[in-house]
Amino acid sequence: MASSSPHLSPVQLALLDDALRQRLIETDGRIAALAESLKARPPCFADAVERSSYEMQHTLVEKRLEQEQQRRTQILRAIKRMSEGEYGYCERSGEPIPLARLKALPEATTLGPEAETD
Repeated sequence: MASSSPHLSPVQLALLDDALRQRLIETDGRIAALAESLKARPPCFADAVERSSYEMQHTLVEKRLEQEQQRRTQILRAIKRMSEGEYGYCERSGEPIPLARLKALPEATTLGPEAETD
């Protein structure tokens, strides 16, 4: 892999870097909001059904928080790869990731799920 991502122009890299940083800001905001909602004191429950419903919602929020934290890790990994000159190349095969995929999912580090079936 070349250190300058020759399949991406400097303008494309700058736009993708901006997109990654914007996604990081948005993801951090969602993480903060989800974490705050988990800190809220549970209400008094009228019955077991109400308690069960609350617990299910709480579990869903925890799962969503976990997903957002994983997304944040992926974004940070992509930003690191960009600084190292490895951005835009599949971590598995070393092949260039298509620009269309990077525009749709700037944190992509692989060619996609269809490329994972060997």
